[in-house]
Amino acid sequence: MVEALAAVTKSRAETRGGKAADHGVVEAVAGEAVARIGRAAHQLVLQALDIDPAVLIGGVRHARVGRCEATYYTLAGSVIVKRSLYRSVGQRNAKVALAHELLNNARAIAG
Repeated sequence: MVEALAAVTKSRAETRGGKAADHGVVEAVAGEAVARIGRAAHQLVLQALDIDPAVLIGGVRHARVGRCEATYYTLAGSVIVKRSLYRSVGQRNAKVALAHELLNNARAIAG
């Protein structure tokens, strides 16, 4: 964010006396700063969705069977989040469920 403010200050100083300035630099630096904030926000929310060692999904108890990192793609860019994998209790080869995808309504797509 400091870089974005420095770019704005520099661009403003360059325009004194009616001179042209490269506003594209300000746009790029400010855009990246905002995107970093957006990625950090998505990462915090997605990490908060990694919940208890056991969950109910559709009324069926599921136990945590593993944890792994996954990349989620958001409009602000990609973020890496550690997530839990769940499986129906008592079903050894049951399909694995991901709490993030079940609970998350945000516009993020698991990769």
